[in-house]
Amino acid sequence: MDSQKKKRPAGDPADRQRRRRRRKRKPLTPLQKFQRKAKRFLHSIPEKIPVQRIVPWAIAAAALILIVMVIGMNTAGAKLRRKVVAETAHYRVTAAVFSCCFRQYADNYLAAAEASGNQSVYDPARPLNEQEYSNGETWYDLLFDNTLSSVKNQLRLCEAALAEGFSLDDAQLQKCEELAKSDDLARYPKGVKRSDLLEAAKLSALAAAYRDHVHDRIVISEDEIISYYTEHQIEYHTASVLAYTFQWDPESVIAGDTAEQDAALRAAEGLAACTDQQAFNEFVFRYLTDQKQMPRGEAEQIAAELTVTKFVRDFPADVRSWLEEGAKRGATLQSGKTDQCTRTVYMLRDEPAPDESKTVDFRVIYLSAADFDGIENASAFAQELQTEITAAGGTSEAFAEQALAYSEDAASYANGGLVSGYSAAQTAYGDEIAAWSFDRNRQHGDMVIAELQEGAVLVYYEQANEDSGWKNQVRADLYQAKINAFTQECAQYEVNVLEQNYKYIRV
Repeated sequence: MDSQKKKRPAGDPADRQRRRRRRKRKPLTPLQKFQRKAKRFLHSIPEKIPVQRIVPWAIAAAALILIVMVIGMNTAGAKLRRKVVAETAHYRVTAAVFSCCFRQYADNYLAAAEASGNQSVYDPARPLNEQEYSNGETWYDLLFDNTLSSVKNQLRLCEAALAEGFSLDDAQLQKCEELAKSDDLARYPKGVKRSDLLEAAKLSALAAAYRDHVHDRIVISEDEIISYYTEHQIEYHTASVLAYTFQWDPESVIAGDTAEQDAALRAAEGLAACTDQQAFNEFVFRYLTDQKQMPRGEAEQIAAELTVTKFVRDFPADVRSWLEEGAKRGATLQSGKTDQCTRTVYMLRDEPAPDESKTVDFRVIYLSAADFDGIENASAFAQELQTEITAAGGTSEAFAEQALAYSEDAASYANGGLVSGYSAAQTAYGDEIAAWSFDRNRQHGDMVIAELQEGAVLVYYEQANEDSGWKNQVRADLYQAKINAFTQECAQYEVNVLEQNYKYIRV
């Protein structure tokens, strides 16, 4: 009896504790159960296997490895779709959806950059984090940051849409499904499914649809225009000046040779001493032919295109102050610092006044002569674009697509090349375009190619406007102010970014 192990009483505390630990034991996941069975299976294999049984065992082992790999891939894909990268109160973007957005943004950037030819591009065959963009920043950093910014904006817009009760209609949802089904899944990282493409499409579509909905309902009243103009009149007055810029080589100055700089500054003093427009133009012509040894034809063209007409607010700060302080017709001003190696001379041609002329809307594709090895080549390419646009139906959308891809006009390309409220007094695109645009026989869809001093421009006529130049500009500014206010309202929706889940994003 003494040698036998005594049984614990039924209510023994140690026994209860052991049972409690057994109950708390965490259940095995399906993968862990499979791994345990696989381990037992492998341990059951004899150390020495007869030759005639090698093949079946090899097949079984290969199948086992394949099954483990498939399960591992599915588990990784599940994490990709489960881990949240960014979220708001009602919307979230998983690592899988973000991976879709990243790939779409990167591909769109590459296509646009290669089409325009004036943007740097990356090598899609090499890892993005091994390719430097600038100043130690890699292409991965650039594309990731831009994608994240876009996703955050979309999330805020979706929250604003939900707050207003705005949603996608059946047709828009159907389009999202069609996009997800037609997209090539092979261009996305492993683990991304079509359901992820659909989520990305819905997020983007809802954000874009709501933004357009808000923009379309913005109305600028006549009272708003008059009130704002009364408070900011001088900003909406236009002024016309003659302007010429003298330049010199900074390298020679650094080397201690200031001869070119001194000559340019003396010439600027001489031009500033002119008292009328004819003398101003003649001085520039003589300077180009005598000192710069420029051919007469080229010098004549430059001297004839010295007029600059635009809103007072659009001139450099010192020129704007000069105009606002009451400069008179024929007065001159020198602008620019010697350390910038430029000196611009202005002569006031027409004093600031409201632009009461009618305006038109048109689209432009500007092609720099420098990028096409000459204006002739730029014009030839403009002709090719015109042919393609005509073949595509000659629509505004067809032109806008080409403008977005090729135009180098920084002020308009992002908006499909659209230039709104352009008056006959403006000279940004040359006198030929102004005369063509205001021809009484001009019709929507008309196109023309013109050669400017430094490039060629393809212009697409949209429409004539009823209001004057200053009124159209005030309306455009008030419209933009309301869009900015809407953007600020959307910023109130907080986006929570989970940086710890960046590691699950695949690119």
